[in-house]
Amino acid sequence: MGASLSWIAVSGKSKADILACLSLVETDTLGESHDFAISGTPLPGGWYLLALDDYAHPFVTDAALEELSSDCTVVGCQVEEHVMASAAFCFSNGKRSWSVEHESERGIHDLRESGDLPPSYQSIRTRLLAEQHSEGDQQVDFVFDVPVSLAHDLCSYRHDASHLESAGVGTFTKLHSNLQFAGPSGVVVEKRPIPRIDATIDDERDNEQSSPRWLQVVLGVALGALLVPCFAGAIMMTFLLNGEVPVSVNMAGLALLLASLYLLSICARMFVGERAKVRFTRPRTLRALAWLFLFLSAGSLIESYFVTAKLQGLTQGVGYISVFLVLRSLARRVAQRAGPV
Repeated sequence: MGASLSWIAVSGKSKADILACLSLVETDTLGESHDFAISGTPLPGGWYLLALDDYAHPFVTDAALEELSSDCTVVGCQVEEHVMASAAFCFSNGKRSWSVEHESERGIHDLRESGDLPPSYQSIRTRLLAEQHSEGDQQVDFVFDVPVSLAHDLCSYRHDASHLESAGVGTFTKLHSNLQFAGPSGVVVEKRPIPRIDATIDDERDNEQSSPRWLQVVLGVALGALLVPCFAGAIMMTFLLNGEVPVSVNMAGLALLLASLYLLSICARMFVGERAKVRFTRPRTLRALAWLFLFLSAGSLIESYFVTAKLQGLTQGVGYISVFLVLRSLARRVAQRAGPV
């Protein structure tokens, strides 16, 4: 099974201060790093290592690393072998110093570099790219090892090494977090996202986007005003045209009456500010409702409603088409405001 983990090494801060900063306490349990969710051990050169069993652990978010490194240096590494993604980074004095990332989904030679990288980086990069080129096998990802090797060069630790390079000491101490997903100073932080295998999961994101509060009020008033004549026309179609039009018109009027009542109730909730309950202003919902009103207008024309009830038919038709145009325009605006998905 592939590894999915991360680790950070801290220099310039005592173990007691590191654990206190991260709301961690030592236990009496010893073992290997993969035995525990969080474990710690000293490394050569004065580093203290925190091994984490999650690629996207809260301790490797930018916010957590910036605070942890406020008066020291932190070097870290992330490894996700299921999708062949890796990263190495350094934070010092509260700021990111450098980072290098690889994600095979972007290409076998993918390397994203930022900041002032250590002197050893170029030789590591050149060596592994040469191995990738000479191998000629796209199934073997040598470039994945660039961030891992760089972090190892700086801190003398690799997640896949059989033992630590620290005088034969290879024992990790289990650490316990006082706060679930706690970051430095007890701050709850969000996870760094794991690289996605299938980016199409974002196609549904616009379903979760809502319009701003002021737009909901305006939309509620405008649509309410347009729905009133539709509501009146629906009453006419349902109750006042018996015998003058086909039965299907009466049935369509009843359906329109119920739909109008439902939409008017939504408009009322939008106007009074019940935003959390309103899903009406999402782009896809607005588009679907727009086409519904256009089809209703076409249906009335097919049933010769505009001929048998000219005034009501004309008023209702104008209302349908107006609602269609307004909803389509609002759907575009809400989608643009939500940004690309």
